[in-house]
Amino acid sequence: MIAHMRFLIAGLVLVGASGLAYGLRPTPVVELRDVDLERQIPSSFGSWHEVRTGQVQVDLAPRGENGEPEATLIWPYDKTLTRVYKRADGQTLMLALAWGSKQRQEIKVHRPELCYAGQGLRVVEHRNTPLELSSGTQVVATRLLTKNNARMEPVTYWIRIGDKISFSAWQSRIQILQEGLHGRIPDGILVRVSQALPLEARVEESYAVQDDFLKQLYAAVDTAGKGVLVNGRQVSAQ
Repeated sequence: MIAHMRFLIAGLVLVGASGLAYGLRPTPVVELRDVDLERQIPSSFGSWHEVRTGQVQVDLAPRGENGEPEATLIWPYDKTLTRVYKRADGQTLMLALAWGSKQRQEIKVHRPELCYAGQGLRVVEHRNTPLELSSGTQVVATRLLTKNNARMEPVTYWIRIGDKISFSAWQSRIQILQEGLHGRIPDGILVRVSQALPLEARVEESYAVQDDFLKQLYAAVDTAGKGVLVNGRQVSAQ
């Protein structure tokens, strides 16, 4: 009888522990249905409008050893958007957005440095810079100057993990860990703009064009769109 009770108590403890572990499982902060990049990012705004040019953008994830795209099993994005925009004065640039609903240590937003270097463009300059998108919103963006023998491509990007902008791989890991400790799986997005230019072009002028685009884009999207780009948990339009 005593042995039977011990087995019963042990079983109840195991069931309770299992239930507790289930209750403490990290859950996604943002649902897949809350993000619709095609709808939330306008094709025309301010002095910019989408154009069809046939320009091929650098991939959103590194390629494999033989140049093939990364395996779909470890593709970290649920939704992506790539477009080319033209300004009224003729300036054109490329926009790339890549959003993933579940950021984990082993599967998370890829930093563009790896993608550019893996596709034949050397990263010759790298710096972080504050970028004021509006009077109340500032992000720490990263500037990359990439080159090959034929052209250069100045890049401005930022990565949001949860409700914070991450400007290093280490910071991304810390943010994912902190969210996990609170029982949350954060979403994440890469926001990247760039221009393919001749080697003699003026780099700072390109960055000024990119800043103008990003500010006008941010002003044009609604609250849910701003959440997708910058503010994390304000993503849901519900």
